[in-house]
Amino acid sequence: MVRLVSRRCTGCHASARWAPGLLVLLGLATHLIGLRHPAEVTFDEVHWGRSVTAYCCTGERLFDVHPPHGKLLLTLGAVLGGYDGRQSFESIGRPYGAQLIFWLRLMPALSGVLIPLLFFLFLRGVGGSVATAWLGGLLLALDNAFILETRTMLFDGILVASTLGALVCLLAVERARSSHVAWAWTVACGALAGLVVGTKFTGLTVWVLIAAWLGSA
Repeated sequence: MVRLVSRRCTGCHASARWAPGLLVLLGLATHLIGLRHPAEVTFDEVHWGRSVTAYCCTGERLFDVHPPHGKLLLTLGAVLGGYDGRQSFESIGRPYGAQLIFWLRLMPALSGVLIPLLFFLFLRGVGGSVATAWLGGLLLALDNAFILETRTMLFDGILVASTLGALVCLLAVERARSSHVAWAWTVACGALAGLVVGTKFTGLTVWVLIAAWLGSA
């Protein structure tokens, strides 16, 4: 009986080590391969492409209901790819340049890579088993709507990734073995929670969750 329990625990520890890596590899495969397809302006890219052009190149003032941080991260990807502001976002279906499209969609794609891993860590943080957390991360990584959302130039993936990141950091504060580590996780939690609100105002719900969690502690 003791040997059986020991073997099971050993398997659990091994799974906890390789499961996150597999989720990241799966995320990379589903998000970076073929990221240039479709090679045309799709859905709300028609709006956020204009924002990227304004932030990085033209300085045009655009007014919409969302805070700037998500759009700034989209702009960062475009700047890294050498975007010069010449892409037209006048209507859905406009063709992209061959190299440009990858960089415009890079930040949402990287968020999509991280989200299943963060969900795995979140489920583990609230007491879920390795198997439960692995299944949750796997189902999320293979969800068609989730993949579609994070393979286009939208910032909803950034919103979800920063939300999960803030909650993972919050849970890590309670497990910290020293005050210095606890403070580091606290700062990370605050920064990510700020990014959530800076991406969309609906992210204020994260602050409510954090307050409720701390109030029940």
